[in-house]
Amino acid sequence: MSAGRHLVLGATGQVGGAILRHLAERGIPAVGTGFQRAAEITVDLGDPAALHSLLDAIRPGVVFLTGAYTHVDGCEADPARSRRVNFEGPAAVSAWAAAHGATVVFYSTDYVFDGQSGPYAEGDPVHPLSRYGADKRAAEEAVLALGARGLVLRTAWVYSWETTPKNFMQRLALNLAAGQTARVPDDQWGNPTYAPELARATLDLLEAGLSGLIHAAGSRIMTRFSFASLIADSFGLAADQVVGVSTASLGQAAPRPLHAGMLVDHLAEVLGWVPRPPEAVLPELAHAHPLA
Repeated sequence: MSAGRHLVLGATGQVGGAILRHLAERGIPAVGTGFQRAAEITVDLGDPAALHSLLDAIRPGVVFLTGAYTHVDGCEADPARSRRVNFEGPAAVSAWAAAHGATVVFYSTDYVFDGQSGPYAEGDPVHPLSRYGADKRAAEEAVLALGARGLVLRTAWVYSWETTPKNFMQRLALNLAAGQTARVPDDQWGNPTYAPELARATLDLLEAGLSGLIHAAGSRIMTRFSFASLIADSFGLAADQVVGVSTASLGQAAPRPLHAGMLVDHLAEVLGWVPRPPEAVLPELAHAHPLA
């Protein structure tokens, strides 16, 4: 891993916060940014000029691009914002890195696939269905153009226990504990991925000198409904509060890849381990944060 202070763009999110903690544990100096929540530095990831100024000031050896505009339906409604944050920002960071010899780590998504024939390996053709997926794919290409200094990690369904609950797992658990019923798609497949273990995998990959495109996600592929049912069971909540429905019945603005999911064989080969499945992680979270 490159020497010198590192920069985590999006450090107030799940992955960015976990990256900062793991860097501190390994004795690697780093600084983190946020946008809408408090952080050491505030910067808009959709403002290339501001990003260049920040990069010039910090001169990081590694830039972790963990922030994004991840509201998929919002991206469909506001494609200009999606393009600024999800593509133009990462492209600007990549251009700076190319000129200054820095390494860029970018987090992408299984939304680059159309979900017609998953699960997918790294070499499978991409065909994004949504604005979000298309912009993330364009950003992938910008980072991969860095060659040995570009690392793109595709991940999915990231969860953890956050101070401000934003992820699917935590919001669902809190809503069920409050007596609400959740309608959850039973025809969407993906990899639940525990954020702290994704962060650990990231740093292990960098320390091993890996670059290019790698699927970095949880080891088990399951439906969103199965994930939700497992969450309810782990936290001791009523399973009948989770109702399986079709994606089409939800009337969402952006199309979702249904038969998605990513194969993590390459990650297992290069690291010797992969992020654990949710049935191994959720009981630990439920013990630490009891709701029932």
